[in-house]
Amino acid sequence: MQRDTRLARLLHVLVHMHLRGGATTSQTIGQMLHTNPVFARRTMSVLRDAGFVTSTGGPGGGWTLACELGRLTVGDVCDANAQ
Repeated sequence: MQRDTRLARLLHVLVHMHLRGGATTSQTIGQMLHTNPVFARRTMSVLRDAGFVTSTGGPGGGWTLACELGRLTVGDVCDANAQ
């Protein structure tokens, strides 16, 4: 049986985004997760739908934290992942 690592991936990305100043690209997220940018965008859509990040398309676009990371709990991210 394969483990579900989505929650760990989401938390990993949020911490790295915070450490990088709150913004990053799908390409960079893909490299962090050892996957391609398309999978990174699908992963990030969970956080966007929950209102934790925003996205901007096109060249120069990417992902930006939409809330203060200190206000999020693991439970918040877990609930967003379950949706």
